[in-house]
Order: sequence, then structure tokens, then C-alpha cells
Amino acid sequence: MFAVTLKLRFYNAKTETGEKNLTVMVFETKKFFQTDGEGNVNIEFPNAGEYTLRLLRETGPTDIKISVSGDETRTVYTERKAPPKGGITVEGEREK
Repeated sequence: MFAVTLKLRFYNAKTETGEKNLTVMVFETKKFFQTDGEGNVNIEFPNAGEYTLRLLRETGPTDIKISVSGDETRTVYTERKAPPKGGITVEGEREK
């Protein structure tokens, strides 16, 4: 098995900015990573699979589940905008 690298951008949709200088821990490997000034970070995983990213913030930790299948670039939304009044928000993962 080979290591898998994800290029991630942590983005806060409420503030419409990248999460700069955010500490991210991969829960399963206990490795820590730090985002740059725009919220970008390269995270290496030992192999493909399911992982938990723990975002360590001043307001407390937040866990995000992520599925890793190969080297790629993704945007991870840390906060979402509130839907407009009477609006519907649909979340989920698309089947491949």
C-alpha cells in the first residue's frame, strides 16, 4: 500500500475566507498539520480509507469525516452559510 496525499483547502463559507493557521490533526495517525495563510495544507495519509480530521480551534475542536481514495485536491467547508428563510439545504456525498 502507498501513502495518499490530499491537497486540502479549509474554507469558512460564513466569512468567505480560508481558515488560515488552522491546526488539523488526523485522528487515526495522531499527526498534526497547519494550514497556510489561505487555508491550504497538504495532508499525507498512510493509505486510502476513512479518516477523521480534528480541527483544533480556539472555540473548541471540530471533527470532520473524510473518505480518502487517491491523490487529489479538495475544498473542506468548516462553516456553512445559513440557508435563506424558507430555503432547503441538502447535504451528502454523491455515489461514484
